[in-house]
Amino acid sequence: MPNDATSSGHAHLWEDKQRTEAQEAITRLLGAMKGRGWSADLSNTIDLVLLSEGSREYISQREVMETLRAMKDKGVGTLDEFVDTYHALKVSKANPVATWRFCIPLTIKLGTNVRFPRMTRILGETFYFGRWRHVQRRIGRKRILDALRASGEHNIPKLDRLCASIRSEGEDCLTAWQEIDAAFDAFRGILELAYGFGRWQVGSSASCRGMFPSPIWFVAHSEDHQTEVGRFITEQPESGPRQVIDSAGVKRFRTIAALHAAKPKPGTLVGLLADCLRLYVQAMDTPHRNNCLLGFWQLAETITLSDLHGGKTDTVCKRLASTPQLWRVTPSGLQTVLTIIANKRNDIVHRGLRGKVTDDHVNILKLACESALSWLSSITGKLPTIQHLENLYRYRDVNEASLASLVGTLAYIRQQRNR
Repeated sequence: MPNDATSSGHAHLWEDKQRTEAQEAITRLLGAMKGRGWSADLSNTIDLVLLSEGSREYISQREVMETLRAMKDKGVGTLDEFVDTYHALKVSKANPVATWRFCIPLTIKLGTNVRFPRMTRILGETFYFGRWRHVQRRIGRKRILDALRASGEHNIPKLDRLCASIRSEGEDCLTAWQEIDAAFDAFRGILELAYGFGRWQVGSSASCRGMFPSPIWFVAHSEDHQTEVGRFITEQPESGPRQVIDSAGVKRFRTIAALHAAKPKPGTLVGLLADCLRLYVQAMDTPHRNNCLLGFWQLAETITLSDLHGGKTDTVCKRLASTPQLWRVTPSGLQTVLTIIANKRNDIVHRGLRGKVTDDHVNILKLACESALSWLSSITGKLPTIQHLENLYRYRDVNEASLASLVGTLAYIRQQRNR
């Protein structure tokens, strides 16, 4: 059998260099088992986390413990037997895939005579928009209210509240949601970008910058009539929208959404922008200036492809400052200020100094990122991949002589390959 598979043919869950450590953790946990469980001590917890999150695919701690219990019953203890037992349990417990409809009350208020699109596609997923009364009619008011109350939620939306509805498939509610999670983040990012673009905020020490705060919960209803309530992770209690949507806003939303209608291919600039939308809305959702600055810095690193240059601060600042700015800021001055902001970020992350961030720092970084996002969106047709963008960042400042020599070198390489 290949070295990367067990005797039963299952792919190993750990890389070669991690297998000895994983085997040792399995041995310790099997030896530490008391009855059908383990004491909650540091050693057991470390071993459970190592097996759960150190593998190639995520295995929940519950699944790790179930696998170890089955191994104990069979009297086996090797790493290969762990992998085979885990796969056997997974097959035996697999549920049939069901279609789930997720209904999410949105914090959106429409202006007079303004209509939100009834349907739009984002990252290959279709979103439908309607009123809460339609959701109640489709699923059943009593079924929804029972599910909400069982979850401890008593804040029932008004009948005319706008809701998003999206379908997905999965063995259960959670796995179905994970299939559309990225699309929902992109939807919220598009909405915030359509209204938050260029906004300058002051006096915001403990309030998020988002115009449309995150929903608190959703209702999920399956084709076999299961109804569940899920909750979003938020830092603030639900509040109403801070912006009424007008016709111009709907137009901006449609324009941005059109670029992200299809599911992007890996390595494409559109795919990078979709990830940027997630980071953008996370930063906009964050109420405190320190964490908000960290969120926008993560966005800046993604925009400037920091993974490809080791996350060097100077490179992030130079690349972000050199993107075409919509705010008529002198690039040299902007780069210096971005370096100051980067030092604030380092103070927070490495020294725990959290009191030096002001609204000015967050606003400047936010606007620089938004300007870069606008520019990136405009060049997706000419530079379709991340590699194209990296080449642009790397070579756009070289002088004419260096550029001419680069063109000549590339022509020679192509000529040699075509021989």
